[in-house]
Amino acid sequence: APDYEDWTQARSLQMASEAFMRTLVPNEAVPVRLRDRLASWMARGGDPALADAGSHYRARLLHAGVNDAWVAGGRRKLNLRAVLKFLGILLLIPYALIGIGMHLLPIALTWLITKLKLAPAVMATVMPLATAVFFGAAFLFWLVAGFNWKELEGLVAVFVLFPVSFFALVVVTERIHLWLRGFRNRLFVWGGERADLGTERARVVSTVGDSVNADLDAA
Repeated sequence: APDYEDWTQARSLQMASEAFMRTLVPNEAVPVRLRDRLASWMARGGDPALADAGSHYRARLLHAGVNDAWVAGGRRKLNLRAVLKFLGILLLIPYALIGIGMHLLPIALTWLITKLKLAPAVMATVMPLATAVFFGAAFLFWLVAGFNWKELEGLVAVFVLFPVSFFALVVVTERIHLWLRGFRNRLFVWGGERADLGTERARVVSTVGDSVNADLDAA
């Protein structure tokens, strides 16, 4: 298993490793096991320059709302996978609207629980119990409503729609949020900042490459 000093070092070195590995094989997803193997090797070396480079680059990516694949490849063209994902979200929207009606109250109550000033250990106990109570009560309410509506057919409809609508609500909300954030941030990185990110990325790749070459020369 990878052995890091802390989570900060782990994320920084994994970021640096991902950028370097993607440079070796452009336009392909970086295998997690290879990324972590290189990151773990860098952690054992203990070179602070590697962690610093990865940390700074990762912070720039998070601020811009983009990832390394986007910086490496630039603006991507429309592809079949993106079209299918968009169509899938469109199909889920009606169920997400049903999910608003079925789950809005328990979601709101759960959110209010998070605002209580409780110790983390207490919150870890309270939150699962509160969630189970709120969503369990909502489920029972809709079961009764479904039975009063169409008896057995209403019960079946609730059994199907309750989990499906929650799943659709979460997926659609998350995807729309990511699309809006990505569109907003890309407005700022299509210009000069995108070039700056490319320069920052090149510095990370060069730092990792120098370390790898130095180790190979020593061997």
